Amino acid sequence: MIEEGIDEIICIPLVSRKNVLGLLYVTNDGVLQVRPERSEFLTTLGQQIGAAIQNAQLLNPSNAPRANWKSALTPSSHSIFVVDHQRRILHVNRTSEVVYGKAKTLVGRFYPGVLYQAADPVTDCP
Repeated sequence: MIEEGIDEIICIPLVSRKNVLGLLYVTNDGVLQVRPERSEFLTTLGQQIGAAIQNAQLLNPSNAPRANWKSALTPSSHSIFVVDHQRRILHVNRTSEVVYGKAKTLVGRFYPGVLYQAADPVTDCP
């Protein structure tokens, strides 16, 4: 964690019908800690992703693992960026597209450049 500059890791269970289907790890590489209201949002997101995974597996078990998490992010009214450990954008939800531009112009770019027009996240980036 120290080598990657990660100050905090939060593990959110992906739950559906009281079954844990997976885990969502959220890291913080800035000075802000996850406040209780952010923790509640992440827990709710974990429940939504878990329900989406469960529903997709019921409809088409062969395609479930790769498509479910993307569909779970779509209805959120918050901008959500899925980024890799190098800060490159892998996926955005529709709200992010409305605010920041089409996914095809965002995927592959560094998220600090998109959000802050900077090479690195700003100090108060959550």
